[in-house]
Amino acid sequence: MAMPAAAARRAMPRPEAEPEMTGREASDREMTLRMGAEPETTGREATDREATLRMEAEPEPTGREATDREAMLRMEAKPETTGREAMEGNSAPEARQADPVGDGTPSERAGGQDQMEGAVEVLLTAGIPAGEPQVFQVELSGAASGSEEAVLEPATEDALDPPQASVRFPGLAPGSYEVRVSGSGYVTYTQKIQVDGLEYRVQLYAGDAGVKTAGSAHPGLLAKGDLNGDGKLDSGDTDLLVNAIDAGEYRPEYDLYGDSRVDLLDLNYLTRIMGQSREATLERFIPLDAAEITVAVGGIHEGSVDQLSGKEGGLTLSDAGSGMELDFDFSRYREAPVMEEILIGAPENKERAIAEGIVVIEKADGGSVVASVTERAAMSFVAAQESFTITPERDGSIRISLGGQIAVKRVTFKITKTANAGNLAEISSVKFVNDMESRIPEPEMDIPKNMAVRTSSRAFTVSWDRQNNVTAYEVRIVSEGRTDYRRTTATELNIQQFLGDKLTNGMVYEVSVQSLNGEWKSGFCASAEAVPKPNGRP
Repeated sequence: MAMPAAAARRAMPRPEAEPEMTGREASDREMTLRMGAEPETTGREATDREATLRMEAEPEPTGREATDREAMLRMEAKPETTGREAMEGNSAPEARQADPVGDGTPSERAGGQDQMEGAVEVLLTAGIPAGEPQVFQVELSGAASGSEEAVLEPATEDALDPPQASVRFPGLAPGSYEVRVSGSGYVTYTQKIQVDGLEYRVQLYAGDAGVKTAGSAHPGLLAKGDLNGDGKLDSGDTDLLVNAIDAGEYRPEYDLYGDSRVDLLDLNYLTRIMGQSREATLERFIPLDAAEITVAVGGIHEGSVDQLSGKEGGLTLSDAGSGMELDFDFSRYREAPVMEEILIGAPENKERAIAEGIVVIEKADGGSVVASVTERAAMSFVAAQESFTITPERDGSIRISLGGQIAVKRVTFKITKTANAGNLAEISSVKFVNDMESRIPEPEMDIPKNMAVRTSSRAFTVSWDRQNNVTAYEVRIVSEGRTDYRRTTATELNIQQFLGDKLTNGMVYEVSVQSLNGEWKSGFCASAEAVPKPNGRP
């Protein structure tokens, strides 16, 4: 079976019986045709009956409310209707029929006829610094197969988040698959996955997986240090590294810590990582290309809905005066997808971040959840038993927790205000999380506290308090517009050189420090001055 292209794509088209029709209007028109074919009401009777119901439903309401009320009237007139016709009556809770999948997972009839396809994504995150691009081959085998290259570029100096690269294999039929990731100097990683209508993400840290996250979910380890190329980390690799350190020999493949040196830091990394084998927790999402995505209000300024997977730049909406509205429709599936959390990615342009709006979630059991997004908190207009919260993050991303797994038919984002009150709203990505327990959150690291500086002749010492969830620290030294960096695993560092030259007495050096965990960075603490001075008379 040929593997579909590993790239984000929009939802599959509707069945060939209705190629020219989309959304709720297509469902209404199809239901009208089916009503004419029902044995109980045929010919002129069906036509009269439909016309009567439409006249009763349409005078006052318009838009989606009109469609919902019309569908409810039809359900009352034809209680025996099922399939897509039943879907159209989903806004009436008493007409909804539960359809459990049999394994305890919440699920309801969405009313469509399609079966959701699965997907596999491999997300690589730089776990240690790298001065050169790291190239990996990502392969999928099983009921379908494919292969694609992923490249981790070196991190920029001011980036707090580590470099990432991803490969995605969409359109997968249910079955058993295996992921295989290989790269020069790395031990090959393999993991088996049972795909069944969801998107499964394998998150791997290249070089180190020491990052601690809340909960039991964790990334897998793509271990670096296979210096002799035998597919494992053992004494043969440490012997080569020790010999290079003793000889003062620099080889790029031996620079395991990525600081352009071959020294004890590299040996410390290799001995620590040896014997470690960590398989990634499989994160489970609703495939984004399973949704029919439309810009219901407003327009597209940049990007496209196909880019909301986060791999290709996202989507920027424009407001022509009536706001902006983005709609995700899952109603064409026999079983409504089950989700527990929705993640809206942070925009690259912070001024275009969503500041205020409304989230509408139409559930497969006939109910709906409507909540407002504000810059400070979220207010939910739902029954007391529902725990529905929206959390705007400092980086402009938004986390929407549904308070448990819910079978969902449609999700709509109505954007009413952006950070700069302009007419453009940027969304870098959208993720529908199936199971919160499987999601791997970003690590939390503290900025170093209580930094202190002690000076002496042509030197100074900087110290700070030890922080949790940290594998190393980075000291930044700035003087006369130039910057030097030093890394250490200790909480104190003596500085005697700046950019390779000895320090100068009387020169002002601005010093600050940040926590590191692989390529994750906490951000630097407030800087302090260090001014070396002679110890006494020469």
